[in-house]
Amino acid sequence: MFLRVRVLFGRAILAAARVRLVDEDPGKHRPFVIVAPHTSYMDPVLLLGFTWATGYNVRAIVEKKFFVGPFDWLFRKLGGIPIDRKRPIGVVEEITAMLSDPNVCVVIAPEGTRSATEFWKSGFYRIARSAGVPVTCGFVDMRRRVGGLGPTFELTGDVAADMDRIRGFYEGMTGWRAGKESRVKLRNEVEGDLRLCEG
Repeated sequence: MFLRVRVLFGRAILAAARVRLVDEDPGKHRPFVIVAPHTSYMDPVLLLGFTWATGYNVRAIVEKKFFVGPFDWLFRKLGGIPIDRKRPIGVVEEITAMLSDPNVCVVIAPEGTRSATEFWKSGFYRIARSAGVPVTCGFVDMRRRVGGLGPTFELTGDVAADMDRIRGFYEGMTGWRAGKESRVKLRNEVEGDLRLCEG
């Protein structure tokens, strides 16, 4: 019953925002979804709309600072997973363990901020390699007013090649606040230190 309510509510969110849902492989379970571009508070709201409308049991990575007062209960009820970005130790292991549940879909925004940033966080890559799961590209493209679930990639360990495929998908997409999109690149690619991204 609750799942059905979430599906209907998800569709209502998309209808209110006038955004069309796109699902490149409907019916297929995606254990791990990254979402971009992340430019405003509306992006995660739309993400909830996309994932609820498709019936997923979503667990989303959210900064710990938002879990205060009544919002703590609300965010947890909505599937939020609080993380402290200042103390990331153990986060990869915790999320990797969650991904062992075949009924859960974990969602993360690699940009880590709503402001334009030079690099994505590499945590999503390390999590996917550690858990041995593919990465699905969730997206919002307000230029075309579409969003949802795009292609799914198996990460090979060749970071540059894997990121080239991900970059190719997100190229030209516009978030809720145009101009605040981040560059799709890992700092590790520039510095040539790919040890953090090894499986």
